[in-house]
Amino acid sequence: MATPLIELDADTLAAASKPKPKVALPFDAEQLERIYAVQDIVAAASAAHGVDPALINALIWVESKFDRRARGPAGAQGLMQLMPKTAGAMAERLGRRRDSYNPDFNIHAGTLLLSRLLDRFEGDVTLALAGYNRGGGTVSKWVAAGEPLPAGAQGFADRVLEARGWFERLPSSPKRRPAATPKPAATPSSGPISRLDTSALSLAL
Repeated sequence: MATPLIELDADTLAAASKPKPKVALPFDAEQLERIYAVQDIVAAASAAHGVDPALINALIWVESKFDRRARGPAGAQGLMQLMPKTAGAMAERLGRRRDSYNPDFNIHAGTLLLSRLLDRFEGDVTLALAGYNRGGGTVSKWVAAGEPLPAGAQGFADRVLEARGWFERLPSSPKRRPAATPKPAATPSSGPISRLDTSALSLAL
């Protein structure tokens, strides 16, 4: 039996054919400069620890807005807001010296921590983010007891997941203006031409 055709009016067809409006990213010029300044490190950490770069960026955004000197009220430090004890534990696993305000160390240490939490919670991103915020052991106890995440932990995870969508749409590199072509030096219209040896000429050029 043939499937009947559904007739659509002109307004419905016109609405369906319109491209969806692009959602503006909530970053100002200064924030974008800070974001792009660490993207090589984010890419390296993503490859080394197997974590989506958009998720790493989103976590940095929620934790510090990409302020490498950020310090939390409880003592968390740097881009990914690592507590000194946690940063020390990650430093041992990385075979590095703890340097929480160094973007390269902080991003690798924070990404390693997130990777371990993703493994612990079998890829559940929400639980891993809650563990990053409240501690993996605390979240494991909630899960074992069948308790939902508290509003604060759930809200933290939701903010990171929302920001991940922004970073998935972020261009891979900033748009740069082409460098201006230098104007050639003016050639004198008249006058004697002085002799220059080749070494002097090469230095002049």
